Amino acid sequence: MHAVIAARASGVLLASLLAQACAVAPQPPEARPRFVFQSHFWVNLHHFLRAEARRRERGVEPLQQLAPLAREEREAWTRALDVYRPLAQRSLLFDENMVAIHVALAAADGEETPELVGFELAAALDDAAPIFRAHLWSARARANDEWIARTRPTVERLAAEVTEALAAAHELAWPAEPILVDVTPETGPNLAYTTNRAPPGFAGLTAIDPSVAGGSPAAVECVFHEAAHVLDATLVRWVEEESARQGRATPRDLWHAILFYTAGELSRRALGQAGTYREDLLRGFPHCLPALDAYWRPYLDGTLPLSVALGELVRSTAGDVGS
Repeated sequence: MHAVIAARASGVLLASLLAQACAVAPQPPEARPRFVFQSHFWVNLHHFLRAEARRRERGVEPLQQLAPLAREEREAWTRALDVYRPLAQRSLLFDENMVAIHVALAAADGEETPELVGFELAAALDDAAPIFRAHLWSARARANDEWIARTRPTVERLAAEVTEALAAAHELAWPAEPILVDVTPETGPNLAYTTNRAPPGFAGLTAIDPSVAGGSPAAVECVFHEAAHVLDATLVRWVEEESARQGRATPRDLWHAILFYTAGELSRRALGQAGTYREDLLRGFPHCLPALDAYWRPYLDGTLPLSVALGELVRSTAGDVGS
């Protein structure tokens, strides 16, 4: 791409990519599950190329060595990494162009190169695809499929219960459209991310790294945690409004701590076993967990009004969470 994407106007790229995102056909409402899982070749290749370009930029050993490749393969792979160089430092979640690329690829036909019109990205994917298929894809596809086979049955069994509980906790209706879950390694600094921008017919688009043991409480919890992100604007608004009411600076990460706790606790109740949400909170939001136990759990239990729970959370964490 040689900085082509960087040089283009964001709106042009988004319009071009999102125009492609129609291949994942929406289902009629009566047939829609809450989640649709896929192990998509182009999504996996895209994430892998970005990660390999990032490793190359940082001088880290690549996963795909050049030495075993034939000369033509080495040249093609190197061209693809050169194109991905400007993307290596971009956020998969917070960069609008990267999100648009993921949306387009998630909806693309699995056999044909996606038509990312006007950009060298399509050529890079076309260059890299035969090498990825020959040397990496079989093992990765098998791991992705095994993760889906282990995780999907439990998620589907609990989906209605947990998503309705999440919706009730947010005082909203759950989206009618399913969430599209891409299983793919190399999801960036976290094991998963979710965006509200998604192919037509879907309420959100999630990427989950299958390194979390498939079918485990942690994997199931991760799916529901990511699903909760389609509602997170409500939590952000609640925290901001309550902070303003109290005349305090908004605790910047409190909304995310609430999301961790809500999705984790509701998943635990449905599953009968906890994933890692408490460990995640202790690691990322250590000062929030006591307040969440004291005030947010009673709210989830229906024994404490939202206004009281939220007020106490803001009051308890305003000095401890980055503002």
